[in-house]
Amino acid sequence: DRLMAKAAAHINLLAAPGTLDRVYDFDERAFEQIIEMSQRTMPVVVLDIPHAWNGWVRHTLSAIDEIVIVAEPDLANLRNAKNLADTIKLLRPAESEPCLVVNKTGIPKRPEIAATEFASSIECRLIGQLAFDPGIFGTAANNGQMLAEVSASHKANETFRHIGQHVIGRTTGEPVGRTSSLKLPESLSRLLKFG
Repeated sequence: DRLMAKAAAHINLLAAPGTLDRVYDFDERAFEQIIEMSQRTMPVVVLDIPHAWNGWVRHTLSAIDEIVIVAEPDLANLRNAKNLADTIKLLRPAESEPCLVVNKTGIPKRPEIAATEFASSIECRLIGQLAFDPGIFGTAANNGQMLAEVSASHKANETFRHIGQHVIGRTTGEPVGRTSSLKLPESLSRLLKFG
């Protein structure tokens, strides 16, 4: 609890260092103890793992319950997501396969790969799409707020609910998109966001 910052009523954050005055190289099992401790004290633990590939990332991904790959719908992200998905499947052959969230869809004048085609290409289940909306996401980021605090009725909130429901095993089979009517339960198991 001493290391975490309270972000909202039911959300605590363990953030990365805010300065670059030191180099932070981590041992393969560096985060194991803090993750296990968090799992014992919190109903849901979400890890937003950086776009990196090293020992601690590989070990952490091999040991967690659910993995959600977040990618933008372009060719470079497709290549990276495919490599990541294939590696995760090899690391965890007996565990659930990673799922996919396609982020920043619909950027004007940017060619993009359709979300369903993207998911099919990397052989992952598509559980959400988030449309490009720099105004609302930028406001939330700049104010240090959750999206729902900035705009409770924004359609992305329903997508986030659906993603949360899916990774904790409470999916009702509703289509992926921006119109789901799912509500998050009071008590949750574990959740991972990879981005």
